[in-house]
Amino acid sequence: MDVHDETDLDRVAAIELEANVTTGFRWEAQLNDDSPLRVLGAEYLHEPAGMLGASGIQRVYVCGAGRGSGELTLRYK
Repeated sequence: MDVHDETDLDRVAAIELEANVTTGFRWEAQLNDDSPLRVLGAEYLHEPAGMLGASGIQRVYVCGAGRGSGELTLRYK
């Protein structure tokens, strides 16, 4: 899946991806070496709250750290 988006410097973008931590898998974010993007972190949200084994959302936070274009690769592993 290719997604093209623009972000301002220091503006945080949240990418939401379906996930299920009970499977042992999670989304990993990777940037190319010269990318002007920066991955700030990630969090997992259970949906619906309190239901063990149910899938949820993994939210990955990214921001622009410089001018130019870069590639963010997300792998579920």
